[in-house]
Amino acid sequence: MASEEILARVCSVWADVLDLPEVGPDDNFFQLGGRSLTAVQIVRGTLDAFAVSLPVQTVFEAPTPRAFVDRVTAGAEGGGFAGPAARTADTAPLSWQQEWQYRLEQAVSGSNIYSSFVRFELRGPVDRAAFDGAWLDVVERHAVLRTRYRVVGGAVEQVVDGDAHYDLEEHDLSAWDEATRGLQHRKVHEEFTRRGYDLARDAGLRVQLVLLEPDRAQVVVSVHHINFDGWSRDILLAGFVAAYRARLGLGEAPAAPQAQYADFARWQRMRLSEAAEDHLRFWRDAVGPGAPRLCPREESARATYLSARHELALPAESARGLIRLAQEEGTTPFAACLAVFGAVLADRLGVARLPVATITANRTWAATNDVIGMFLTILPVAFELDGRADVREAVRRTGASVVRTMSHQEYPLEHAYLTQEPVATRALVEGLRYGIALHPALRPERELVPGLGLLQLPPRLETGPGDEADEVDPSTFDVTLELRESPDGIVGHLTHQVDAVPHAEAAALVRSFAALATLAQRDPCAVLADLAARARSAADD
Repeated sequence: MASEEILARVCSVWADVLDLPEVGPDDNFFQLGGRSLTAVQIVRGTLDAFAVSLPVQTVFEAPTPRAFVDRVTAGAEGGGFAGPAARTADTAPLSWQQEWQYRLEQAVSGSNIYSSFVRFELRGPVDRAAFDGAWLDVVERHAVLRTRYRVVGGAVEQVVDGDAHYDLEEHDLSAWDEATRGLQHRKVHEEFTRRGYDLARDAGLRVQLVLLEPDRAQVVVSVHHINFDGWSRDILLAGFVAAYRARLGLGEAPAAPQAQYADFARWQRMRLSEAAEDHLRFWRDAVGPGAPRLCPREESARATYLSARHELALPAESARGLIRLAQEEGTTPFAACLAVFGAVLADRLGVARLPVATITANRTWAATNDVIGMFLTILPVAFELDGRADVREAVRRTGASVVRTMSHQEYPLEHAYLTQEPVATRALVEGLRYGIALHPALRPERELVPGLGLLQLPPRLETGPGDEADEVDPSTFDVTLELRESPDGIVGHLTHQVDAVPHAEAAALVRSFAALATLAQRDPCAVLADLAARARSAADD
């Protein structure tokens, strides 16, 4: 294929993914509004168009179609990024992420700490046969949802059941008065979400259907984290929608993924034996001595896993300013948010450098984009608060640090912790005390079938009395800032372990982040460290 034709097709793929009429050869991915999610979609589109599979970070390293073409050509000549081949087998080893989750689960066996939830509302009459059949179809397509775990010869392996099955719990509250219905809904929701998993016996998928009104129902889906990550939520929902429509004769049943999660687990076990020391050296440099605690505590104190949430909302003007700043500096909105959060932490901790952890989808092999499973891993990003760097320079440096880190995402810290020197790797993991994530916006209500709408909701129904309601949470970090883009700005919440960070300190972090985000986008030529000090002073007043 001629180079001009390759360039034209790359431009077409980028335009389709970014939902633009056209993209020119020298248009910049970031300035076009690119995000981490769209980078993954570009990689998938490249696989479909050229049969070349490239790592996701390629988009960040070559952010124009003209530069990207060179990577496509090199990938075609060299075979691209080799991913796992699809195989058919009833058993497989655990991936390193799964083994980590399995060990964590054994420490709290029977708890709901490691359950993941998807919640949505159905508005209109629900065909119960199609509803049940659609979930069976989803389980049939994704073998990890019918997987159990057993110990054989001292090693844990995953065993795939042949028949699709899941647990369905139904409640009809439509005849109750509004007040009583609300109380009962909270009761059944809490009972459902508090149930733990026996990984050797329980079905991999649970669904609760609560009929609130004759034409309005809420659905909660529960999957253990060993089988499921954040990216899997969209795959699960999209699969259910397609299967429901197909059951009613309104579309074709979706095809099975190119490979199953067990194929990834086998491939990962083989691949991570290569160059492991190089990856581990990078993680050690990124984490360094680790981050100090915000508040001192007795190291011998036993963790309670009690956490609390504090809500956060950046006004639309501040959010747009941060996003625009990221585009101008050739990076993503996530990098801009990380620069602000890192500066808040560094200022309050009195340090110039610290690792800030984020969770990445880790789906570097394009075929995994359609697979439900536990792929995500922790990425420690090295953040530096230079006392002379202005906001633009700090955002640019943070973006570069994110790209460097992403090139090592295939090597999960879980693998280091489970296979390398225990003392050294324990210090590596425990040096990560602060985390951040920026999620894509929730999709607006969509039509499932004519007369039936689907509205995605936050994963958990609010059941506590307010922000400071303590609940059990398995967060790895002392503090986690979770953000989401929305039409009204950037919203989210800060979760903190209450035995590590008091409520007052967590609330001050939220105020500092909001204040610094506003100051930074208003005056991007100011020194970031100076703005962080101003934000702290304002938040503490």
